[in-house]
Amino acid sequence: GTNRYDTSRIIAGYIGVAKGIAVATGSDFPDALSMAPIASIKSMPIILSQKSGLDPDTKAFLNGKSIPFSYIVGGTGVLSSALDSSVSNSK
Repeated sequence: GTNRYDTSRIIAGYIGVAKGIAVATGSDFPDALSMAPIASIKSMPIILSQKSGLDPDTKAFLNGKSIPFSYIVGGTGVLSSALDSSVSNSK
């Protein structure tokens, strides 16, 4: 991809979102790294987000898809609490 956010969308396109997604900050790696084994076992992509929320391309990618769970990985210090309402079935 052209950047890390685009790359996470491309990977999500290959893996699919039917088993859920994980959302982690794209600004640093520990949260995504800690979720990687679980996401792999569950065949879920890790979508990278900016602190303020998903970028328009990621929103467009996820729009209309049936996503059973969206695991938000990381606290409000790295991801805005507003992200909860912009993904399906957030946990």
